[in-house]
Amino acid sequence: MQKISVAVHRAYLRFRLSRCMRELQVLAAQQANDALAEQLLTREAEQVRARLQML
Repeated sequence: MQKISVAVHRAYLRFRLSRCMRELQVLAAQQANDALAEQLLTREAEQVRARLQML
């Protein structure tokens, strides 16, 4: 009976680990997208600022 209990617990822990790893991958992708968006917005702000100074 204990072997079944250990096997079930091990499977549960593997499932939790898998879920955590997926969530970490999602967060990493979101951070990469946020960094790209920040770069694009910064570039656009600099361009707008330069155009305003030209007027």
